[in-house]
Amino acid sequence: MHPTRLLILTALCTACGTATGGGGATLTPGTPCDTATQHELCGGVVRLSCVSGVWQALEVCVQGQMCIALPGAPGTGKTACAQITAGGDSDGGTLDMSMPIDIGSFDINLQADISSFDIHLQPDVGAAIDQKSGCSSKGECDDNLACTLDNCLNGMCQHLTQDAVCSDGKPCVNGKCNALSGCTTTPKSGSCDDGDACTVGDACKSGSCVGSILSCDDGNACTSDSCMGGGCQYAAITGCNDNTMDGASLLQEGTPKNDYLSPTGDVDFYKINGQKGQLIFIQLITAQGTKKKPLDPTIIDTVLTMYGPDQQPYAFDDDPYGVVINDSEIWTILPQDGTYWFKVEECWTYLASQSGTTSVCASPKAKSELQYTVGYSVLSPSVSSTFVKDAETGDNVTNATPVGFEKASDGKNYYLDILYGTFKNGVDADPFAVTPPLDVPVSQGRATLFVRGLPGGWQGNGSTCDPGVASIVIAGVSGVAAQADLAADDLEVPVKLGQKVVLMLKHGTGPMGLNDFYVLKADVADSGPLEVAESANDSASGAEILTAVDNASGGTSYFIAGDIGQKGADVDHFSFAIPSGSWAVSVFCASARVGSGVQGFQAKLLGAMGQALPGAAGVEADGPQQVKDLAVPSGSKSLLLKVAATGQSASVTGTHYRCTVGLAVK
Repeated sequence: MHPTRLLILTALCTACGTATGGGGATLTPGTPCDTATQHELCGGVVRLSCVSGVWQALEVCVQGQMCIALPGAPGTGKTACAQITAGGDSDGGTLDMSMPIDIGSFDINLQADISSFDIHLQPDVGAAIDQKSGCSSKGECDDNLACTLDNCLNGMCQHLTQDAVCSDGKPCVNGKCNALSGCTTTPKSGSCDDGDACTVGDACKSGSCVGSILSCDDGNACTSDSCMGGGCQYAAITGCNDNTMDGASLLQEGTPKNDYLSPTGDVDFYKINGQKGQLIFIQLITAQGTKKKPLDPTIIDTVLTMYGPDQQPYAFDDDPYGVVINDSEIWTILPQDGTYWFKVEECWTYLASQSGTTSVCASPKAKSELQYTVGYSVLSPSVSSTFVKDAETGDNVTNATPVGFEKASDGKNYYLDILYGTFKNGVDADPFAVTPPLDVPVSQGRATLFVRGLPGGWQGNGSTCDPGVASIVIAGVSGVAAQADLAADDLEVPVKLGQKVVLMLKHGTGPMGLNDFYVLKADVADSGPLEVAESANDSASGAEILTAVDNASGGTSYFIAGDIGQKGADVDHFSFAIPSGSWAVSVFCASARVGSGVQGFQAKLLGAMGQALPGAAGVEADGPQQVKDLAVPSGSKSLLLKVAATGQSASVTGTHYRCTVGLAVK
């Protein structure tokens, strides 16, 4: 609105006669006029209109008022009555005249003869000058503005403004009605309602209410999704199914889906949208996990195959590495932006489509527990301190990235740590600093750091290299405590709670690939039963007695961890019971394979009196199983396990080992 301005100029109304103190006029009603050129003028105390060539009186001003001309629409003159008061004033005039006018939005130029009187304009908000003739005390008037309510009052046309009319029901504008100029609007901000139930987040933008279309995507490529009346509608697409990539269901991060591998031989496809460099964890959970029935043959044994944006196999998992369960999972770092697919199937279904596969599937083929849950997450250090990415601050122990420890929901144990990163070149080394908390539960034996490297390639986690050589350096202790090639073996090393050790990972052998990354699983836990009679068990007569534990196959297992000292000259003996019945016994020991510096490690089974048993010995270098399904001699009540070594590495100081003895029904 323009600021109010008041200008008083010359000459009152060129068509008016000479005004007198009594308000007389030279023109009177009934005198001729030109209808084509003359319309309305002042006649002293009479307002005149030219109708059919004759001046006719519109209204007669009451005593003390005078008819004057005022500006109206461009090129026209409008009339109104003004109050006249007798008496002089400071400039010597003989009459004062005033009238109520709303001058808030325009300038008024009065052409007045002020030799005999003054004109005082008094703004009056809410009242306006009649812009149309014919107003009477009982009549109606109209200023031709839709936003005002017009009504005659005391011969004057009153105009009451209606701001709401200018808004016209629009939620994002403020409407303002002016009795002289009409509507003006200004945009509003903030939330609003666009009246469409299929939009969300409605907000005012540039005077309009704008909402985002409600997403009805159910992630199922085999349904046509739409919104009607504020509700999502899903219509099945004829001939479409999730047995192919084209029918793959879209998974949203953190929103798992339930499904079934039914009937036998069914496969299900899913897809996700990923970005380069993201650490992705895809997990399948069956009743093996939810009902805590690992390796139960009545529950589906899942296989997971992941495909890249080129729709070629990218990563794979049958059984998760380092976990005794058949529920598949994939940890991977994406090589590029795009859509990734993955296929869920039962082990027998996968086996039937592959030639030369090494997968072993549990019978029967037709399982009774068919349901599974599938989901994925994007992981980073911001999600949890247990996801640790190499900070690339240096390649030596002084620049190691610290590893965080987070307590599990039980308030006692700690979650597994995931260590990951990329190799910037073929000689890159990534160090991680691990300081086990003092309150890590150690129920048996000694605290041990376990590190497992996930295999690369399309039959692994999708990396273009395998995890490299990992070594352990203990703070304040010279030399390397343990070292292992994670492409083939795990790393295990005894540690002290509260003492820092540095895990150093180097790029494996071979040239750089396009996506050389690694994912390691690391945790600190107890070693299990530990050798306690180091000197006494050097002979068969001083053998330590092992404790039996039932295993998943219905048999019995025995576990022991210890050290071979004296640079390989040490020998340890252990005794274990044989239950009644017919049994086959196997021995699995590891020392150098898990990072120890022990060389030439050997495991041998002996009779209860220390006598040799044919075919009951093996060395670690030949593989993880030193004794394979040896028939236990009939009538045996117990057997002895003897472990020994030929020497010690000059570069690795660790002397640790672990062994498992398994009895299976023959």
